[in-house]
Amino acid sequence: MTMTLHRAMFALFLLLALSAPAAALASGVDTLAFLGQRVSISATGDAVVAETIVLAENGPGEALLPFGFEHADSFTVKGRDVALATDAAGAPAALQMAARRQLLAIVLGPVASAGDTIVVRCRVPRFVDWAGARGEFAAYSLARIFINDSDVNLGTCSLMLVVPQGYQVRRITATEPTFKPETSPVPPYSVGAKSGRGFALVKASHVRPGGRLRLAIQAERTDRGRVPLVAGILLAALYLWFFRDLPGSRRTAGNTDQLAKESK
Repeated sequence: MTMTLHRAMFALFLLLALSAPAAALASGVDTLAFLGQRVSISATGDAVVAETIVLAENGPGEALLPFGFEHADSFTVKGRDVALATDAAGAPAALQMAARRQLLAIVLGPVASAGDTIVVRCRVPRFVDWAGARGEFAAYSLARIFINDSDVNLGTCSLMLVVPQGYQVRRITATEPTFKPETSPVPPYSVGAKSGRGFALVKASHVRPGGRLRLAIQAERTDRGRVPLVAGILLAALYLWFFRDLPGSRRTAGNTDQLAKESK
């Protein structure tokens, strides 16, 4: 009886020891050093989203991260010892539901370590309706809100909107966080261009679960300023063409009136 009890306890010990690595593998990532979303919009209205992640912890583990785009497809992942999550059948399942939230799911292997950079890319069809976004003075209003609806703390977070070639960012209309010069002389947003494409960026530090970033801009076509100039030149040319004989006609009429006065 005692021998049987000892064997049972030993078997239980082995079971717990063997299950420990599996439990470690299933542990969740709760902190990231950085998470940034870059939304590159095309002239057709589709967008390519790149979510860049910098780890703050070593693997292995699973990360359920904020995402916030519906109908995304064509997911790819690049990084050391990382893969997109899969479903029960082994098929890729980059987006998973957790507490009624759709989160981006990636799996880190044991080689993944703090400081590693991971980039997940996907396509978002019909992200912008350019015709519907057009407002007064040929300006296009674009906006995006990033919500940290995950359970992960983000050391630094950024949101970037990139306009297509042939467009530029005219101005930023709203951001969150807002610019508070009394607390910081550097605004949390910036505007620039890279590789021929204009962009606007907003950043924030210590974005906890429930925190958010917001970026709203006005964009315009880069050739918009040339249209009034070209139109003015064409109108001037048409005016000169249609009234090219007018000065001569006026001189002839003036000479005729002068001769008539002298003959009287």
